[in-house]
Amino acid sequence: MSHQEWASSKIAEVCWRISLFFAPALVISNFLYGEQPGVRRPELYIESPSVDADWSMDDGPYEHTFEYVNIGNEPLELEVKSTSCTCVLQELSPHRVEPGERGYLRVGVAPERLSANKTTVLSIALQSNDPIVPLTQLTVTIAARKNVSSNPTIVDFGETEWKRGKMQAELIVQFTGPEVDRTIGAIVSSSPSISIEPVDRIQANDNSSYRYRVLLDPTNLGGRFVGSLSVETSSLTVPALEIPIRALISLPSTTSPSRIQFRGVVLGGYVEREVTLSLDGGTSEPKYAVARDPDLSAELVPSEVDPLAHTLRCVFRPSSERGTLNSEIDVYDAQGIKLARVPVSGYVKAR
Repeated sequence: MSHQEWASSKIAEVCWRISLFFAPALVISNFLYGEQPGVRRPELYIESPSVDADWSMDDGPYEHTFEYVNIGNEPLELEVKSTSCTCVLQELSPHRVEPGERGYLRVGVAPERLSANKTTVLSIALQSNDPIVPLTQLTVTIAARKNVSSNPTIVDFGETEWKRGKMQAELIVQFTGPEVDRTIGAIVSSSPSISIEPVDRIQANDNSSYRYRVLLDPTNLGGRFVGSLSVETSSLTVPALEIPIRALISLPSTTSPSRIQFRGVVLGGYVEREVTLSLDGGTSEPKYAVARDPDLSAELVPSEVDPLAHTLRCVFRPSSERGTLNSEIDVYDAQGIKLARVPVSGYVKAR
């Protein structure tokens, strides 16, 4: 045997031994991940399982459609197993896909379920009968923005006592859309008790913001107040911004006498006192009284002549050697709005 023939035989032997070493691994790999003659299974394929979206909330609900195809050789069965938020609406069609056929999963979310000018990540778990990849995660990253927004989103004056003069709150209207749309057309109030005054314009980070002073005149108001401001823009494509306004307004009150006093009440006994309660301005009618001390009880007795005048009857029953009494009685209307607070004082004497 020549030297060349000997070398060729050795090379052939080495190749044969290598093939024996790798053949089992190749068989297993083809069985699990590759196409093999006689092996049948469904296989789900989605070209883009992750999506990034820059979305204007003024355009209405956000929607995206994932398209899928069965690249296997058996029917593919699909269902949405879970979503990261109940705000995600989905439509899957069809649930059963034959080999080579396509389908889609349409997902959507309403603007009111997202936060303006913030990024939200939504995930959808898609379950299939694909034996290799039975669960597929789809992701939608939404950078939601509003062309016009306000800070605060609700002007809330809180619970306040009625007084002569207007109450004030600051409001900033911010634009993040195109420069051409950053002009306020008009601001319309739902109530003559609400007015608005411009303060200045703020420009920062390519945004334009307008600062306003919102004024609420509580004259002739009482109880729970709800109104709104409608901010219109110069753009035909940007809808008006509705800003709710609310307040709880307590009416002024007077009592005669101005304080309820208990002097020298004997432990185990009780003493009853009465004051006349009158409310000035507004239309709310007192409905009930609440004593803030466990040894006190209070009752409102309406006047037969004046609906805003009542007799406030209070009973003090000292239950222990407490010494002095310093408390209040609160008067409310039918809506639970506090109309008046009456001071109560006294002391307990020994038997």
